[in-house]
Amino acid sequence: MSHQLSRETTDREAVPIGDVLDALSNEQRRAALRVLTADCGTFGVRELAREASRGCDSVASKEQFATALHHNHLPRLDELGLVTYDSAENVVEPDDSIAELRSYLEFLDVKEEQ
Repeated sequence: MSHQLSRETTDREAVPIGDVLDALSNEQRRAALRVLTADCGTFGVRELAREASRGCDSVASKEQFATALHHNHLPRLDELGLVTYDSAENVVEPDDSIAELRSYLEFLDVKEEQ
């Protein structure tokens, strides 16, 4: 039996729980996802790195974060169907399914504050 995040019936499939756990398993991805779930706009990789690094303790520098986003995190989030990432143009846009992660991110924020 496959677990799904959304219990609502929609015209698209919900994000599988395994994909959610994969997306949220890294602090840098969580920081980027917080920015992307809060703003539905398109981001350049450097802009996203600048915004996301504010909430990420594991970022040594914005340049290193931008490189990690470009080569690792954004391609993975794109594969999971949470964002559309154009690596040639270095731009990322959240997909509609990313909204399903908000409650998980909020839960993790509360746990991290405890």
